[in-house]
This record gives sequence, C-alpha cells and structure tokens, in this order.
Amino acid sequence: MSLTQSGVYKDTLTSSSGCDSIITLNLSVNPITTTSISDVICIGNIYNFNGRILTSPGVYSDTLPSVIGCDSIIVLTLNNSATTPPTVALSTQTTSICTNQLVTVTAMVQNNSGSISYQWYLNGSLIFNPGATFSTTSFNSNDSIRVVVLTSDGCGNSKAIISNTIVFTVQTILAKPIISVSDSIICAGDSVLLSTVQSYSAYLWSNGDTTSSTTVKAAGPHSVQVFSACASATSDPVILKMSSLQQPSVLQASNDSLYSSIAGVSYQWYFNNTFVLGATQSSVIASQNGDYAVEVRDNLGCSSRSANYNFVRTGINKVMDFKLNVYPNPTSSLLSVETNVKVDIIVVYDVIGSVVARIQNPMLKQDIDFSLFASGMYNIVVHRDGIMQNVKVLKE
Repeated sequence: MSLTQSGVYKDTLTSSSGCDSIITLNLSVNPITTTSISDVICIGNIYNFNGRILTSPGVYSDTLPSVIGCDSIIVLTLNNSATTPPTVALSTQTTSICTNQLVTVTAMVQNNSGSISYQWYLNGSLIFNPGATFSTTSFNSNDSIRVVVLTSDGCGNSKAIISNTIVFTVQTILAKPIISVSDSIICAGDSVLLSTVQSYSAYLWSNGDTTSSTTVKAAGPHSVQVFSACASATSDPVILKMSSLQQPSVLQASNDSLYSSIAGVSYQWYFNNTFVLGATQSSVIASQNGDYAVEVRDNLGCSSRSANYNFVRTGINKVMDFKLNVYPNPTSSLLSVETNVKVDIIVVYDVIGSVVARIQNPMLKQDIDFSLFASGMYNIVVHRDGIMQNVKVLKE
C-alpha cells in the first residue's frame, strides 16, 4: 500500500501461530517547504548558488533535505544589476496643514539592493537629515521638500535618484463665511432657511443648531460660526425683522357697518369665504346675511385674515348710543378722547395695526400722551357694548 496523506492506517497479518496480528500506523506527512530569495549578479561576475556556479540572471531552484528529512526547495531570482533601476517617491499624510503641525515625509526606495544614502532639500537648499524620513513642525505655505537618493548596487554602479517634490499649504486664517440669505422680513408663521455659500467641517448657528443649514422663525440677528481643521470664523449677522401684524377681528359699528379692528395699508373683505370685489377699505356695508371676514396687509407686505363674523340683519337700526369727540387733531402731545357715556375700552393702533395703547374703563374725558409716539397716522377705536367707533388721528 502506498500512502501519501496523514492519517491512521491498519493492516491485518497472520502470525506464525495462525492468529491475526493487527498493525496500526499513525502517519504524519510533513510539507515540502519552499523559500524564495532574490539577489543581484554583477556583469562579468559569477554567483555561487549552493555550490552551483551561475553567470547570468534568471530564476534558479535547488532542493535540499530539511532537518526533518523532507525536501526543502529554494527559489533564487537572480537579477542583473543594470536591468531595473531603483526609484524613489515621497509620501505624506496631507499637504494642507495647520500652523505648527507635525508633518512627516517618507522616502520610499524600490529596486535597490545595495547601499543607500539620502540628501534632503527644503525649498532647494540642502538640509541635514540622513534618514529615510523627514519630520518638522515649521512648514510655511508654499514650502517644498524633495530628496536625492544615492544608491550603490554592490557592483560598483552608483546612481543619484531625484524624488518627486511635495509643496505644502498652511491654513492660518479661515475666511468669514457668507450666509445665503440677506436681511429680510418674515411674516407671522413663516420661516427662513439659512445656509452658508461654502462648505465647512463643522457649524454652530446662533440658535444652537450644528447642521450645515438651519430654519429660523424668529426675528433678530442670526449668525454662524464655522470650523476647519485649523481655525474658525464667524459670519456677519443676518437681520430678520418680524412683522408685528396681529390677527384682525370684524367689529360691527352699526346695524349694517362692519369694521376691521386693526389698521393696515390695505384691506380685502370676504363674504362666505369669497373675496368681495371693490371691498378694499377698512369698513364695509353688510348687504346680506352671512359670514364676513377681512384680510389686512401691513407696510412690510405681511397679511393676516380674521375669523369669520356671522352677520344677521335684525331689521331694526341699532343706533349709535354714544357720542365721540377726539381733539386736538392733529396733535403733538396730549390727545383728549371724550364720550358722553361710559365706554368699555379705548385702543390706539399705529399704521401697521400694532396696539400702542389700551385703556380699560376710561374716564368720560380720557387724555392720552401722544408725545411718546412716533409721528404718523393712528387709529383711535372706542368700544361700548359691542358697538365701535373709530377716528383717525395724525401725530405731528
């Protein structure tokens, strides 16, 4: 039986006494080892390969017994020293670095079998650095580094090999980021998406967001701080103004007259959720029963629409049961609001509909200090038992 693999084998033989004799073999097959080596032969020389004389490049093998008695194969790749010239290449982790950052440049030499030495050059000037690596924390922008490698192949052949050149850029100052949105107006309920024109490693917006963009719904200055690997910079703020326009209400001033509760620069009335052609004043005459609403627009271009007011004609004129007198008009200081009966509230609106003064349970003759207000047109609205009267007043 010829065996070629490791294993346990048995054989049964007949002994001299005629009985069976069993032989058990525990066989281990040791592998053949192969070792590859390479070397250089100089032109005109000989090379002794385990007693075999070689005179030319090539691939040669020899089989020797190992310490355990098995074959050991040696494969020799013999090169001519002049066939494959050595090369050198510089490498580094990055060429865009921070100030005082430690940088290491490595020279990788290939196809060299003899002695080697290095000459490093910084910006064209020779520097003392005998090894295969060069490290420094002193690179400036546009600094260049290269190396000249001096090689000898053992056959008396010497060569000077010049590497590639690496140029470094030092990041010192990060330019101020620019936000994609300029100063603008936002209306109540609207939002604005802010982002930067360029991309950065990290972000920190003034509202705390750390994403590349952020959605804002509030007025005020908004800015972003951006980060690179080496520095940070903060943008100029974007100023967002929020309209102070409030939601209007529909008030009934008389039996069939409806008014907006706030002033604006333009108006649009709706009847049963359909706009009424030509109804663009602060008041409207209700010509039929149904739902009325008013949309008010301010000087910033924002608009707000009231809830529906259900108007039902009673058939009996509801008489204005109080008289209103406002003086002096125009005024620059005190304004007197005088009624002949007790009223519930006096409200002063500016031109965009913002409440600037509110007086609950005023006196019959109530003085309001207009010297505190900016010059412009104001709307004085007086309420009593669901009845409203209004007067426009000019502050000089």
